[in-house]
Amino acid sequence: MISKLALGTVQFGLDYGINNTNGQVQISDIQTILAFANSVGLDTLDTAFLYGNSEENLGQCALNAFKIVSKLPPCEADEIEGTLEKSLNRLQQNQLYGYLFHHFSTYEKDEKTIDKLQELKAKGKIQKIGFSLYNPSELEFLFDKNIDFDLVQVPYNLFDQRFDVYFPLLKSKGVEIHTRSAFLQGLFFKDLSAIPPHFKAVIPKLKQLNQYEIDKGALCLNFVVSNPNIDKVVIGVDGVEQLKMNVENLKSIDKVRAIRAELKTLQVDNEAIINPSLWQLK
Repeated sequence: MISKLALGTVQFGLDYGINNTNGQVQISDIQTILAFANSVGLDTLDTAFLYGNSEENLGQCALNAFKIVSKLPPCEADEIEGTLEKSLNRLQQNQLYGYLFHHFSTYEKDEKTIDKLQELKAKGKIQKIGFSLYNPSELEFLFDKNIDFDLVQVPYNLFDQRFDVYFPLLKSKGVEIHTRSAFLQGLFFKDLSAIPPHFKAVIPKLKQLNQYEIDKGALCLNFVVSNPNIDKVVIGVDGVEQLKMNVENLKSIDKVRAIRAELKTLQVDNEAIINPSLWQLK
């Protein structure tokens, strides 16, 4: 199951997450995290041009053992190749395993941008092209247009299961599926006595997670990992001990599989809860 994990690196370049109290990860800690990840067989890193100085920090580390997925920031079609080169230079790489539209609007505004990514793939700069999506309507748009892509990254967790119904079709098309937000930016671990009023409606569901005799982190992670259609589960960490804990939590996967049907009832349809960009925390 370790091979299904991918290491998210937003915290390597930004102070990120509702439950993050440690701030941005320092370069020495990044090197320690990557060394441990390599030692246990975790082979994929997820980063982005917009993740602060994440790409630059990764570029100072040994990356030969990893497949790297990065993301294209909003730009015009004639800027794409130059933007990719900047990411490659930052990462000290000649090629990316995956390159995704970070925001669907970049493609939506100019559908020819996908042709540019195909061109860069043909040049050997990218192995797989695709999209980081936020809403199923974006995926439906791609299906309607019969757009050819290799990789997709979507949110998926105990609360946000919107994309689940599309996974079989994606697999039938040979698309590699990566998911993010397994822990919903740490919301599942938030102290209920200090939770912002914005989340009042889901407090009963958050309390339900405390009723299982399984570590909450193991519940959240293994719910996603146990989905057979998912190829990679992107998890962010702020230190090597956190990564070690996630690896250890994979040992509980059979216990979580046994209650998976029950856990699926925790699904939340309120986008204001499952989409962090809509959170009102003040």
